[in-house]
Amino acid sequence: MDDKNHLHTAVDELNRIVHQSSDEVNTAKSLLSLCYQLLVGNGIIPFDASHGSGFDDYLKHSEIWDTNAINEFYDYIMACNTMTVGDLITLYKSLFRAVYGAKSALEMISLKGLSEKQLLLIEILGSTGKYEQADIYQTFNDTCLSRNLVDKMPTDGHCLYHMNKLIQGGFIKQEQVAHPLKSQYAVYSLTKKGRAVFQHAFDREPVEPMFMKIIREHDNLEHGLGVRTLYDFLRQSSEFYWVSCDRKETTLTLLSGETYIPDVVAKSHVPNRRELLTTIFEYELNTHTQENFEKKMERFLQAFRAEKNSVKCIYIVTNNRENALELSRKVDAWVRKRGTMALMSVKVRITTLVCIREMVQKKLPISSPEYWIVSYDFQKGIRPKIIKPTITFNQKRN
Repeated sequence: MDDKNHLHTAVDELNRIVHQSSDEVNTAKSLLSLCYQLLVGNGIIPFDASHGSGFDDYLKHSEIWDTNAINEFYDYIMACNTMTVGDLITLYKSLFRAVYGAKSALEMISLKGLSEKQLLLIEILGSTGKYEQADIYQTFNDTCLSRNLVDKMPTDGHCLYHMNKLIQGGFIKQEQVAHPLKSQYAVYSLTKKGRAVFQHAFDREPVEPMFMKIIREHDNLEHGLGVRTLYDFLRQSSEFYWVSCDRKETTLTLLSGETYIPDVVAKSHVPNRRELLTTIFEYELNTHTQENFEKKMERFLQAFRAEKNSVKCIYIVTNNRENALELSRKVDAWVRKRGTMALMSVKVRITTLVCIREMVQKKLPISSPEYWIVSYDFQKGIRPKIIKPTITFNQKRN
């Protein structure tokens, strides 16, 4: 066990002692005085050194100079954990900040086991709300360089080491989440313990993780991540002038007065016309019942009537080919019930996020038929055209 682990064990034990006490502050003061007396005994701190009126007054109480208590503290904390005098100094400084410079002794003691770079990671999550590994690593690496914490740009492995330490210590939570394009994907956030450290280290409340907004706006995080991925791809397309998945910006008012909020709305310029053309996209995971799916399709039709300058095509994007084909069967059932005569001016297209990415990377129009797995053109009949796109990327299966 290395020195840092010895110190962590001692910190955990002090946390336990303070936790079990009915008076946390006075217990922390007592532990601080024992650290102080050991440091005096080792000649590290002069006996008559001044520490500020608060601690100086506390040290005047004769009952705290208990030799048995000092020996017990030494045996139980220092000797058992094979701590060095340097460890004791670090412990003493942390306890002093806890008792006289913070709101909670216990929470400030927790800061002791953290390195400067680990505290930086807590700062990043608490001040930005970032939750994706790549974003966190990039911010960490850039900040380490700008603050002269490293001589050269650190690698992602450098950040990973400190991240894992914080996860193991209970400061950061790692949660595995299904992602439409990534087989190993997790989101990161501060735990209650990590939030407490942030609050006392930076004297403010940490911000909410950004993925919480995604959860509020969508059925779940998996669906929300699919919507965000679709939005990111469409935003890279030169075909669209404006793209949004913000509910405040994508909300449409129907002729009935009701509102409809598509997952993604994109707008493009029309040659020789001043108006922008609106295109609506929905990201589906094939979790709706047939009844709810048909209600969504009807919403599409109502939106087309309300938005005169809209593309009269129902664009549905999903996470894999299997779901695309299952969704087409739901469209078939809806069409049989609706009748093709009412759908003559409408098209329906279904594809995957991988196909959308391929179109964007090849700078093809989103309407390119060869990248839509299922295409309906009711002027040509009720049966859809189903193709297997030629794609250079492996699609992730559910």
